[in-house]
Amino acid sequence: MPKQTRQHLPRCAGFMISQFINGAICGAIFGKLLIRLDTAGLGSLLEGAATGAPTAIFLGQGMLLFGTLFVSVAIINLGDDPV
Repeated sequence: MPKQTRQHLPRCAGFMISQFINGAICGAIFGKLLIRLDTAGLGSLLEGAATGAPTAIFLGQGMLLFGTLFVSVAIINLGDDPV
C-alpha cells in the first residue's frame, strides 16, 4: 500500500464512523417515534412483549439500517478531489 494512502486511512475511517453514528442516532429517533405514535399498532405490539428484547431488536436494526445508509450517501457524495 502506498505511503500516501496509509496516511489518509485513519481520516477516512473516522469520517465513516462519524457518519454511521449520525445515522444510528437518526434511526433510533425514528424508531422511537414509530413506537411512540403506535404506527400500524407497532407500539402496542412491542408493549405486549414479556421482555424488552423485541424493542431492542427493532431499534437495533433501525440504527444499523440508517447508519449504513448515512455512510453510503456520504461516500457517494464525496468529490473526486485528492485530499
